Amino acid sequence: MDHLVEQSKKYDEYYPTKEYEEQFINYVNQYDNDSFWGELPIRLANRDIEESGETFETHEEAMQHRFQVESTYEDEFEEHGIKRLRIQKSDQD
Repeated sequence: MDHLVEQSKKYDEYYPTKEYEEQFINYVNQYDNDSFWGELPIRLANRDIEESGETFETHEEAMQHRFQVESTYEDEFEEHGIKRLRIQKSDQD
């Protein structure tokens, strides 16, 4: 356990060792990466649907449409990553 945690006698506290942080950072980076790619299609789909002003008769219809839009983004990012993602400036900016 000494290789994971060290004690600071000066502050009477315990801190993770550099070895532990280096091991742990891989998990953090993987989580961040998974979260990014999981959230991006959802947020873009929600934005697109909101901007379109589309209305749906049922909640199921709205969810099915949202999943279709999300799937379009997922396919795009799976094939191209962010390579074709661009910010489009408008007169409103």
